[in-house]
Amino acid sequence: MVTLNLSHSAKMAFELIFKQPGTSRSDLVTLLSSTPTTVTRLLASMESQQLIDEQADKSGRRGPPIKQLFIRKGALYSAGINFTHNRLEVALVNFDGSWLDSHSEKIKKPTAEQIEDHALHALNDLLSKHNISKKSLIGIGVSVPGDFMADGHTITAHSYFPALKNLDIEKHFKQFFKLPIYIENDANCSALCELLAGVGRDKREFLSLYIGYGVSSGLAINHKLYRGQHGNAGLIGVQFPSFVNIRPSGQNLLEFLNRQDIHAKGFSELGKLYEENCEDINMWLDRAAAQLQEKLYQIARLLDLQAIIVGGRLPLNILQHLAKSVNAKTFAPVEDLLPYSEIVCTEMGARAGVYGAALIPIYRECFLHTD
Repeated sequence: MVTLNLSHSAKMAFELIFKQPGTSRSDLVTLLSSTPTTVTRLLASMESQQLIDEQADKSGRRGPPIKQLFIRKGALYSAGINFTHNRLEVALVNFDGSWLDSHSEKIKKPTAEQIEDHALHALNDLLSKHNISKKSLIGIGVSVPGDFMADGHTITAHSYFPALKNLDIEKHFKQFFKLPIYIENDANCSALCELLAGVGRDKREFLSLYIGYGVSSGLAINHKLYRGQHGNAGLIGVQFPSFVNIRPSGQNLLEFLNRQDIHAKGFSELGKLYEENCEDINMWLDRAAAQLQEKLYQIARLLDLQAIIVGGRLPLNILQHLAKSVNAKTFAPVEDLLPYSEIVCTEMGARAGVYGAALIPIYRECFLHTD
């Protein structure tokens, strides 16, 4: 098991190099408001732990080559777990946040024990495939379909996951895996993926809309994941109560199709139905876009967001349709002359959840954050 214990200054440097690969020493001096001597000492400490690489810029410019700083890609690794009611995925990412590989398999029931057993099998397969020691893992991030109770550990899971209700999943997984475990809800994992590896990398503030079993979102403010007091910031689903038959959630889409005698077992099957120009999916999407437009406009005005990223468990082609519809000219009233949020679609598709989960250990251990 890896213990990093990075100092405040080292975390600042790590985050800058992570977000701006190729940063020079002189850049760090400026960005950290520090001195060359202090930065040299700081980098020497990080190099002694083999966390960073320094490479000469070979762009052909005159004068001595500028040394560029990079996070050492294979220094350490991080794993992520993401699951639905019938499928589980485990991903590995490199220390610089780049995607390495993933493994997906079916599960019979989404109990903690089933998830643990299948995740351990998948993780061991990935580690063996890439010849990686388990000792090189910083930890495991787990994306959960629920939200946190007051203790910040116990989750109130979606109705599809009754076995996880009121479970301290972090404690449960730590005892099983014997590794550091980091828990976030699905929406926050997706938002973290966009923040560190997706279309949110260059955006200061954004809302990451997450269409899963329910409808929720994650928030990034000042280039940081904003979790709120209990880790539940972004619960926009309260604007679409679960007791209402019509709401823009993935579960609602599956139930709507089922009533039309179109039986999809899971989200992954919806992409093919959409490609076949299923009229019922298009009808649902038009309705969902209209619902989301009103509420997202209000949120965008409240927070003055730079962007709203449309994502979630639905297939990418459906998310792209939804983003385009929400981004119609009717998003803001004609009389509203103020600038409004850019609406963009994720480029990750459903992979954002497991990718974000795998990034949690790096974010928690190596970045400065306020929670």
